[in-house]
Amino acid sequence: MLCTPTRNPSIGIEFLKRLPADEIEKTRRAIRVFFYLRSLSHELRLQIDSDLPLTQPDTLVKENDKLDLSNSDLIACTVHMKET
Repeated sequence: MLCTPTRNPSIGIEFLKRLPADEIEKTRRAIRVFFYLRSLSHELRLQIDSDLPLTQPDTLVKENDKLDLSNSDLIACTVHMKET
């Protein structure tokens, strides 16, 4: 599920340090709480979570991989550079 970016007047305060301001943020917070509780439940029962993550680490794009961007919508694409 993809949520749209939040447009909130309380810019400067991290999402984790404030209450949700609209329905999108409430949904995002509920999803986050669900996954935290799910992780805690597995940890307390000493179980390994076999359902998550949904992706396999070997199929993810790695550093220096070549991407085939032919037939792609590059206008909707954003690149975030990792600061080191």
